[in-house]
Amino acid sequence: MASNPYPPPGPIKSPSQFFGRDWETGVVRANLVTRRWSVLHGRSGGGKSSLIEAGLRSVMNQRSPARHRVLVLNDWTSGTPLVLRMAKDLGWEACGEHELLKAIGSEYQRGRKLLLILDQFERYLSRAADPELVLGAIVRDSGLPVHICASIREDELYRLDRLRDLGFNPFQNLFALPDLEVGEAEE
Repeated sequence: MASNPYPPPGPIKSPSQFFGRDWETGVVRANLVTRRWSVLHGRSGGGKSSLIEAGLRSVMNQRSPARHRVLVLNDWTSGTPLVLRMAKDLGWEACGEHELLKAIGSEYQRGRKLLLILDQFERYLSRAADPELVLGAIVRDSGLPVHICASIREDELYRLDRLRDLGFNPFQNLFALPDLEVGEAEE
């Protein structure tokens, strides 16, 4: 039986298949590197996850792996606490919030940053009873070399309001991903 030549719907992961979003990728990359908290939002199916996977992750890992470590979290179905997910994906033993922040502080020093991307963040916010304090601690601690970009559907932006209790304004740095025009989608 022949394989299906048409991929199922979902994010583009290959940089060679991702085009028409150079400017947007540059803006999101600049926000991620220079801001402690930023939000990428757009309509459902508008290309946020593709921009993250094929644009940001691949570019950042190729251009500056010594300066940045990109960690993308996007599967929110397990219910595993964010602290444990981060520790596991960073290759560390399970730990609590204080230990995670201390480990990040010692691992990422002298200009090196952990760039944490929370893709499809509305799924996390809709499942978590309370947003985890680690998010607030990371954003508020200017000495911690971690920057966060949350990607969220525009119709779910209201869910970010729950993060105000963590001690920061989650609406302080928003970037709306515009729809891709037909001419931009052609090579």
